[in-house]
Amino acid sequence: MAVFEVVLASRVPQSGTTPTLTIVNRLVCDSITYTDELNRPGSAQLSCPVQAMTSDVKARLVDLGALPSEAWIYADSVLVWAGEIQTLNIQGQSVTLGCVGLLGYLFRMGVITDLTYAAVDQFTIAVGLVNQFQTQTYGNYGIDTSTVGTAGVVRDRTYLRNELHNVGQRVTELGAVLDGFDLRVDAITRKLVLTSPVSGTDLSATVFFDQLNIDSASVAVSIAPGDLVSDVASTSTFTSTAGVNSTLYSIRTTSALQSTYGRSWDSFSSSNVANQATLDGAGDAYLSPRAKQLFQPGVTVVPRAFPDVASFHPGDTVTYSYDAGLGLQTLTPRVAKSTVSVDSSGKTRMLVEFV
Repeated sequence: MAVFEVVLASRVPQSGTTPTLTIVNRLVCDSITYTDELNRPGSAQLSCPVQAMTSDVKARLVDLGALPSEAWIYADSVLVWAGEIQTLNIQGQSVTLGCVGLLGYLFRMGVITDLTYAAVDQFTIAVGLVNQFQTQTYGNYGIDTSTVGTAGVVRDRTYLRNELHNVGQRVTELGAVLDGFDLRVDAITRKLVLTSPVSGTDLSATVFFDQLNIDSASVAVSIAPGDLVSDVASTSTFTSTAGVNSTLYSIRTTSALQSTYGRSWDSFSSSNVANQATLDGAGDAYLSPRAKQLFQPGVTVVPRAFPDVASFHPGDTVTYSYDAGLGLQTLTPRVAKSTVSVDSSGKTRMLVEFV
């Protein structure tokens, strides 16, 4: 069983460089819950008794706006999760801290200068979006983009400052197309990690979720509109640097599903996609997981020696083999989300959701 520890770290912004991060003190927690999620910041919730808080911790938490702080969660002395403390709630003698993972800092950034990319590598575009904000005075959140390479996939993108773009949203959209990329910020190094086309390792031969470790299981199956789609239409509006407004239209189909189920139509809209092939790729990426019935297992797992909390991460492929009531169902899904919960006695549970 892993031993968990949480520390409070101060984040002091600097005018022209990375912020200063300093460990303040240990946080004594009655319960710890943290979530790693594919292509999302993830979150953590910490329940801490007031009487166990040191004076320097209390002094840091008294004003989250003036004294920004982060929570760093360790499992067996290894940093497994880090993020900003965004909410604080006091009830009786207990303080609940709500935290958002390091990738969440991108959603505090905006496009503040006109950016135009023509046939530019998609990783370069993502880094450009982050860097144009972090180079501003007090705009640096310590997200390290220096080791991001190239994907070998080029895109056309235009982001004008008067269109009020959010960097986190634009980078997420940039990756969420066919031949796109997965993204995360490494908790230990704070490096922005972009992986094309997808992240993760095939662990299906070594990591099993089955009757030996599943504590409870649920299965959701759906062919509702939007869950089962054979035809998707999409549009994108964009503004050129000359101020000309234009609209693209795309229709993508899956003939195999049409022949077995019939036509099932859906749609979505994008913004600032100025290349037809890119919009078509977004449609293909939208169709791919919807070409068959939605089968979504979710499991609560008792951590064993293997798999334990460090055995897999979002993006990895594992083996799920379980009879939830309709017979044994076996598949090799990618992990979309994992939530670790630890109570005051050290009892640990993992809730795992799949793509």
